[in-house]
Amino acid sequence: MALMKTPINCPFCGDILRSDFITSYENISMLEKKCDKKLNHKITFRAFTNNEDYVRYICIPISKDVEARWYFSEEVFDIVNHKTNMLFTLPWFNPDISNYNKLINKIQTYILFS
Repeated sequence: MALMKTPINCPFCGDILRSDFITSYENISMLEKKCDKKLNHKITFRAFTNNEDYVRYICIPISKDVEARWYFSEEVFDIVNHKTNMLFTLPWFNPDISNYNKLINKIQTYILFS
């Protein structure tokens, strides 16, 4: 099982992440931390409220309708297309969230060769 500490600041721009408490579709209370006001990047972290120290999953939009999701406890990496309601599970890799453009390029390469 992969673990990632829940960040306070956006790993891409350094701004403080906006925090909200949400209820998932499984009716589970979660902490959601987002950097979604920038034009050049967006990222969402979610953690269970009973263990806010560790990320449950990361979501990064690739385009208007497509996003990449890393589920850390299961080590699952999915590409979700909301327009077509398609889900693609690709080989797991730990995301290097220190460089947004490099990460997007890696995701696009994964999609291209999968």
